[in-house]
Amino acid sequence: MPPVEKKVILVIADISGYTRFMTKNRMELIHSQHLIGELLKAIIREVDIPLQVAEIEGDAVFMYALRPNSQAKWQKAKEQISNKLVSFILAFSRKLDYLTGSNTCHCGACGSLEQLKLKVVVHAGEAVLDKIANFTTLHGLDTILVHSLLKNSVDAAQYIMLTKAAQQELGFQTGGPFGEGSEEYPDLGKVETLVWTDPLEGIASGEKITKPAYGILDKTKRKIGLMAATMALGLKLKKTGRFRNLPPGD
Repeated sequence: MPPVEKKVILVIADISGYTRFMTKNRMELIHSQHLIGELLKAIIREVDIPLQVAEIEGDAVFMYALRPNSQAKWQKAKEQISNKLVSFILAFSRKLDYLTGSNTCHCGACGSLEQLKLKVVVHAGEAVLDKIANFTTLHGLDTILVHSLLKNSVDAAQYIMLTKAAQQELGFQTGGPFGEGSEEYPDLGKVETLVWTDPLEGIASGEKITKPAYGILDKTKRKIGLMAATMALGLKLKKTGRFRNLPPGD
């Protein structure tokens, strides 16, 4: 297949604190990587059409969604992608809670798991898809930009970041849980962003996610909001009790 340029939504779910975690536990590298692998698998299980996994990048899952020709299909796809942004953080948190709550191991890696968080970065633009051997690879300025955004000025370990292009494409309104910001990079210039810091706390409180500022379709988002709030509150109750005989959540 020759290289082809497509309109895409690009998403990276990246584990915050990975380098510190691996460095701190360099004597337990195999065990440490096993734990990271379990967290990455929890994210990957949430990936569904229209999103596809492009690559596993050490501590991150790089995903993309191609824009279909049908406007009706694209509208539905955008709603699905919007819902997934929160689902990734919820799935990560559920798995992290299970690993910390059910593990009787006292090694450094298990003891420092709770320091790990998840950041989700989203951008909309164009990418060149190329088939190299058996792999489909993505190239172009927009793929460089979304990766560059992982290094930013946000003073939080867990958040959802949308570029202005992603916000406009997905239909998110400004305000509400999202604060406006910007980043600047050599060659790429200034990038306007919207950031929701610590979305898990917002969901657990039962606020923000049901407001129009979060979603595209209010009715759909109210349902998603109630489900997400229930799951998140369940997390907090489970953390308090530390029930160690429960099966994995996913």
